Amino acid sequence: MDRETGVISRKGHALEGRSLAGKIVYFPAVQGGVAAGWAFLALVGRGVAPAGVLFGRTNPVMIQGLVLAGIPVMHRVRPDPFSVLQTGDRVRMSPARGIVERLAPR
Repeated sequence: MDRETGVISRKGHALEGRSLAGKIVYFPAVQGGVAAGWAFLALVGRGVAPAGVLFGRTNPVMIQGLVLAGIPVMHRVRPDPFSVLQTGDRVRMSPARGIVERLAPR
């Protein structure tokens, strides 16, 4: 993810060129360390942050960065979002209740 724009920048990635701004995104595993966690705060400041983040597994540094940035976060979501959701599905997440739900299309 480009830290300036919130756009997926990895060459060849299935979502290359797509913006994460305002979306609930799922990362199956964490990549990156301290700088990656704090990058979410910068994305909020630029107005290009995701609306929420779901992790298959993560680390405390990522959680800390997201919480500081005010971005809702959940991890170890079951069932695995990859098995029940598709790119583009409308989703609502409620971390306090431990619920992720697919919404009807618009």
